[in-house]
Amino acid sequence: QIRSTMDILLGATLILCFVIGVPANLVSFKFFVSKPKPKDLPTCIYILITLTDILICSLTLLPAGSYLNNRSPQLSGFWGVCVVWGVFIAVFPAFTIFTLSLLSVTRTYNVHYPLKPMKKRGCLRFLALYFILLVAVQTVLTVA
Repeated sequence: QIRSTMDILLGATLILCFVIGVPANLVSFKFFVSKPKPKDLPTCIYILITLTDILICSLTLLPAGSYLNNRSPQLSGFWGVCVVWGVFIAVFPAFTIFTLSLLSVTRTYNVHYPLKPMKKRGCLRFLALYFILLVAVQTVLTVA
């Protein structure tokens, strides 16, 4: 009895995270995308953060469905879905934290060196490399 109550509570909480998180991040995404071009580095980083947060909120639907359906596996009964979900649920929060850290570093750099802007392309390449390495490492850890 307590387990089913907790499952319903967890499932409802995860659904609530999806219902609030996705629209809020979509509004943020629309705001940053609608800024005039060319986009500066912080705007590009904010766009990446909102996209990643949308994906994180969307990933809550898989366990929510399982919790609300007496923990029946549904899609998570398939090995491939579990591997992909496991990699993404580990990678996306870490990527968001790293992206926020990079945003702080770029802001600090701009305060100390106001006349020497950071190269946007180099920072975005660095983020892409970090994401690829994070996915590769997490895939190996999840599959192994």
